[in-house]
This record gives sequence, structure tokens and C-alpha cells, in this order.
Amino acid sequence: MIISPLEHAHDFQKVLGLARLAATIDKAEGALKTLEPEAIDYCKCVIEIICKHILAERGLPYDDLKLPKLVKQALSACGFDNDGIAGNLSGIVGALAEIRNRTGIAGHGQHDSQDMPSQTDIRIFVSIFESVISLLWHAFNRFNIDLTLTKLRFDLIEQRLELASFNEVLDASTSITYDQEEGRIYINGKEVRPSELLFIFDRNSYSEELKKFRLTEVVTEPEEEARAT
Repeated sequence: MIISPLEHAHDFQKVLGLARLAATIDKAEGALKTLEPEAIDYCKCVIEIICKHILAERGLPYDDLKLPKLVKQALSACGFDNDGIAGNLSGIVGALAEIRNRTGIAGHGQHDSQDMPSQTDIRIFVSIFESVISLLWHAFNRFNIDLTLTKLRFDLIEQRLELASFNEVLDASTSITYDQEEGRIYINGKEVRPSELLFIFDRNSYSEELKKFRLTEVVTEPEEEARAT
């Protein structure tokens, strides 16, 4: 069975649930089927998206990091402490970025005298890409998610950290009261607004309720003006 070089990119997508990553993986796979030059550009983007998300999960800045430093910092954030491997990999990734900048067609406009990447160039790039993503994936699976910083959805955190049993116990032991007059919910004594909960956990429903409210306002205003006159 032939394993796709994007196998671990798909693994990241299943865990992280990122729309931009899913779209980029699809583009990369389409280009790889016939070894199109833009496969290089899309594979580089996959690495960048994954590394930036790892750093964001740890509350670490990434805006000014170029690709080699981005990969090295992401590995460090995952608890990967072999500086020799991380440093050498960073150098290899830098060489990848140079190949992409020099020959890629979806990143920088080049003079027509510049050679297009050959199929051999593309195969080499993708082989190294596969190793980088594989190392990131295995390192990522070791690091502990910081629950105070993570932006992962609750269901993904529950699955990834195997929290189902804990959450069941917490659900059963948590006290919840509702003050209907004030429109407030209290969870273990902590006040939470129903509107806030709906906004956090079901944006679509919140948006629909907002549309209904605004329509009601539009209808109510002429009636109030008519009464005033």
C-alpha cells in the first residue's frame, strides 16, 4: 500500500479541524498527483499553518518567524529537546524555502529565464516535507495541551486528552442554578450569561437569534412612533 506524503498532515487536520489547512492539503494533493510545480508552494504552506497553530496553542508569537525558525520553535514548543536534530532540520527546511523561493510559481513572480522546478526537484522537496511533517506530528503527540490557552474545540480536547470520564463526573457533580428574573446562570456559584454561552458554543444559533431581534426592532419602532403622534 502506498502511503501519501500528506498522511500526517491529514492527522493534524483531524485533530485541529482547521479549514485553511484542509483546503491547502486538498490543493497539495491535487498538485502532487501529476507533480505540478505548485506542489512545492502548497506543501510549504502546510508546514507553516501547522507550525503557527502549534505556537498559537502555546501562546507563543510567530508573526516574524521565517520558515526554519518557525519549525524549530514549533518543535521546541512540543517538548522536542534534541537541539542537534532540530538545528539540522531547521537548516534543511531553510534549503526547502530557498528552493520554493527560487523556483516556485505560486509565491514569488520570477523572470522567465528562471528554470521551472523539475519533477526531480518536486520529489526531493516532497520527500523532505514528509519527514518534517512526520517529526512535527510525533513531537506534537507528546506535548501537553495548555487548557488555559488552547483554542481547540471542547470535543477535540475531550477526545485528544481522553477526558470523557472526567467530564462525566464533573457534569454530575457541578451545581447549576438559574435566576429567571435576572437571566443569569450560576455554575458552581460563578455567574454566566445565557447569551454568552450561546455565543461561545453555538454561533449559528446566536446569529439567528440576533437576526430575529433586529427584525423585531424594525417592526416595533414604527409602532412606537405612531403611538407617540
